[in-house]
Amino acid sequence: MAYILIFFFFLGGGGGRILKWVAEEENELAKGRVQAVILDMSNLMNVDTSGILILEELHKRLLSRGVQLAMVNPRWLVIHKLKVAHFVDKIGRQWVFLTVAEAVDAFNYKKWVMLFLSKYRLS
Repeated sequence: MAYILIFFFFLGGGGGRILKWVAEEENELAKGRVQAVILDMSNLMNVDTSGILILEELHKRLLSRGVQLAMVNPRWLVIHKLKVAHFVDKIGRQWVFLTVAEAVDAFNYKKWVMLFLSKYRLS
């Protein structure tokens, strides 16, 4: 069974706690049980260089384990800074959502499409 994990991202070590979790759960990630990590950024008012660096490190660690990172509801100032830092381009614009439900639906849709394509050998 695959899991989608949702975190609320706050300033003051929020990213550090997620990085710590990734290190602790390395076995589960390696087994492919975690499909995605969704960061709910609705309470994040601003982000600085250190916050962007934590997000980049988190993305790199998750990507190396085959886990997709998605962001939900970043405020204007946050998304602006992430675009300027090219972080949105790194994770892909298609992985930025307005709601958690949209993000979860996107992962479920992707999984369904991959299953359909593999079953019927469509390309």
